[in-house]
Amino acid sequence: MASSIELLDRNRWIAAAGLIFVGLVIVAIAIGTAPEAETSDDTILDYYEDSGNQAKQIAAALLMTIGLTALLCFVTGLRLLLVEAGAPQPLPDLAFVGGLAYVLLALVGIAIGTAVPATLVFSDTFELAPDTARIVLTIGNIWLLSFAGATGSLLVGATSLASRRANLLPAWLEWAGLVASPLILLSLPLFGIASIAVVVWVLALSVVLLFSGRRKRSGEGALRATN
Repeated sequence: MASSIELLDRNRWIAAAGLIFVGLVIVAIAIGTAPEAETSDDTILDYYEDSGNQAKQIAAALLMTIGLTALLCFVTGLRLLLVEAGAPQPLPDLAFVGGLAYVLLALVGIAIGTAVPATLVFSDTFELAPDTARIVLTIGNIWLLSFAGATGSLLVGATSLASRRANLLPAWLEWAGLVASPLILLSLPLFGIASIAVVVWVLALSVVLLFSGRRKRSGEGALRATN
């Protein structure tokens, strides 16, 4: 059984992993937003033929990869918290599987979505056709990332239900997750909304874990001072 100090430290690194994931996702989107698939041929060609845009896309892909690696740490630690809090199986495992599926699908989507700029950087003979870029953008940046968000609904729902059984998280966050989980799954046709919703949920949970740990640590410090 972990001590209270060990639990607080674990909460902090789980929260840190979640915040790193969210932060890197925001930065990656800000610097590496690709053109929409319905834009004109000239717009697509002008964007990808610009070496600066190629570098931004690759940098964004690397940042997203680091962020998703941090998300793996987050869901692993979250599973451990749920198990130690007494959450019934298979809920902690379902939460972990949902997070893992989210990471894997997102990584594949990023690899496909940035295949065009990567090919232009590493090949001197590749000639880009606008329709090729449209297919890559649709599969990588829309379709696969939407699938990732849909599987992330399992992470949100299983964590929220497990927490209800184990009394781990604030009630408002549990109910928000239980309501959001089916809505995330049903939002699949809206393309990308599901993935964004999962990112927002990870942010909320990370902040809760971080500040709950700080409150508990300050309370223990006050108790030691009175003794």
